[in-house]
Amino acid sequence: MIDLGHIDIPRDRWGRPTIDGRTYTRVSTLAKTLDDTRALLNWNARITAIGLAKNEDLIAAVATTDVDDRRALDKIVEQAKERAGSTAKATIGTAVHAATELLDRGDDLDGLPDKVKVDAHAYRASMDTHGLTPLAAEMFVVCDEVNAAGSFDRLLQGPSRVMIGDIKTSGNPDTHKYAALAWAIQLATYAHAKPWVPGRGIVDWADIGLPDPDLERGLVVHIVQGTGQVRLWSIDLAAGWVAARLADEVLAMRKLKNVTTEIPA
Repeated sequence: MIDLGHIDIPRDRWGRPTIDGRTYTRVSTLAKTLDDTRALLNWNARITAIGLAKNEDLIAAVATTDVDDRRALDKIVEQAKERAGSTAKATIGTAVHAATELLDRGDDLDGLPDKVKVDAHAYRASMDTHGLTPLAAEMFVVCDEVNAAGSFDRLLQGPSRVMIGDIKTSGNPDTHKYAALAWAIQLATYAHAKPWVPGRGIVDWADIGLPDPDLERGLVVHIVQGTGQVRLWSIDLAAGWVAARLADEVLAMRKLKNVTTEIPA
């Protein structure tokens, strides 16, 4: 398995990839542009309420903080979410993600917590069951057509096609119900992109010994965190590509200036 990941990507002060003097939108940002954020906002409200209810010191901090001090209040909110367990779940998810890569490279998982091992081995078993072979991991790619760049998890050889694969580690088995469009945008952008290699620049897939990914279907591997269960989702990349181009247009429209003119009194 080719691993060109874990390389230093040139970025601007906002963390956006900057390749050959051109600044790109992060693919993750592009993917979320068309999201209906109600579910996420409601989750944030719930987890913050739980964190506050369990910690009197945070309640006191809110009560004694100026209502106009947004930075201080934002910090308290983040502390509440952390104490409610949101950070711990994210950290474990990152560990599971890293463990899958270890297995795909043929390494062992010695020293990792059992809960991480169970999920990672479930991932590997699912790959074997469905005849999926990782050809590459953590590939950084650039898609000029929608001005986006980022790294995707796997290039997978399946029984009938080579696919962009992305690994998700949400503990919610129904994540697909609200994340499907973002997944489609994300994977379609990666499929239409080209690899970027330090010292060589943007290259074709064949230049690094890999086949072009399929433009019709991609694959999301959802490891339901903490359960040892894996759900595979075939993703419609044609629909995702239409949405990706629309998302790029939306981001461009958000940058418009001087769309309002004050009428003198």
